[in-house]
Amino acid sequence: PALAALPLAAGTLTGEIETQRLGPLVLARDDAVRGALRRAGKMQEAALNDKLKAIAGDASASAIYVIDTAGIAISASNAGEPTSFVGIDYNFRHYFQEAMAKGAASQYGLGTISGRPGLYLSSRVDDNGKPLGVAVLKVELDGVEANWRSSGFLVFVTDERGVVLATSQPDWRFRALAPL
Repeated sequence: PALAALPLAAGTLTGEIETQRLGPLVLARDDAVRGALRRAGKMQEAALNDKLKAIAGDASASAIYVIDTAGIAISASNAGEPTSFVGIDYNFRHYFQEAMAKGAASQYGLGTISGRPGLYLSSRVDDNGKPLGVAVLKVELDGVEANWRSSGFLVFVTDERGVVLATSQPDWRFRALAPL
């Protein structure tokens, strides 16, 4: 029974990631996103904040934000909240650097502001071949992990170093399977 459940557990995770992966790709081609990055004016940013909030709600994303070429978030689905990403420097994040260099990236990590783990999916926003910035969607895997817990099986995903990233056992998260 445990081996039979493994494809279902993997399918749940893969389905969630693949569904969310389209978000930053679509946003990277959105005229409002491009316009805000070109002009970075308060009116464009406010309208984009509202749009990102609506999309995040519809897509069940924990956050969506747009970063300029310097790495500063100019717009976010959580704008106006105490934990807003607007104005935060994400230049150090792998998902920003790689998307700027290669066009797209993903990274699993702890949120700089929220402190919550999640998968960051990003796409570079271009205008006639010129990079304007990066669109980022963060998805927290709480629903996937809850699904795994309800199965009654121990399920976990590790990174290349053997550190548990997502699991049906919350106390296993971020622990190494072997000494690092």
